[in-house]
Amino acid sequence: MVFYVLWSTHSAVSDWQIVLLSARDENRGQDAVAALEKEQLHPKFHQLDIDDQESINYLRQFLVDTYGGLDVLVNNAGIAYKV
Repeated sequence: MVFYVLWSTHSAVSDWQIVLLSARDENRGQDAVAALEKEQLHPKFHQLDIDDQESINYLRQFLVDTYGGLDVLVNNAGIAYKV
């Protein structure tokens, strides 16, 4: 299963809304982007492992440097465990 986060932000140079999809596993994230592309949706991908502080910091800096920050966060990640 792919757990991913959709990030919405604005480009500093236009009013276009950018949607970023992130996943821990880059291959599975890219597969999710490809599936969405077939639905005429065009998210960008960025790797993110929420258990890795360096990965979190890297994405944060990428968002600040590229888009000036983050406007909206939709997190659909979950956990599964045996009861």
